[in-house]
Amino acid sequence: MKLNGNGNGNGYELREPEKPANGKPLYRLHELASRPDDVVILTEREYKADQLAALGLLVTTSGAADAAGEADWQAPRSDDAVGANFGLGQGAGEIAAA
Repeated sequence: MKLNGNGNGNGYELREPEKPANGKPLYRLHELASRPDDVVILTEREYKADQLAALGLLVTTSGAADAAGEADWQAPRSDDAVGANFGLGQGAGEIAAA
């Protein structure tokens, strides 16, 4: 939810907030930062990331398959990103490997 800009500050809109200039933060970013030496599994969507994280794996996502280009990929180390076979969008593997 995001506070709407109707001027009176009394409403909310059900949508994503504006993304930062450097891109949307990766999901579970705090875990990426706390486990810098672990291999990172890249999935599509938060639900899949949560399912794998429940198994103790270090997981992140940029959101939907077509959202990879809108994410801030500077946080994870690219050589540790592994694309899981969960329907990654075209280009997500290239972005993660860059």
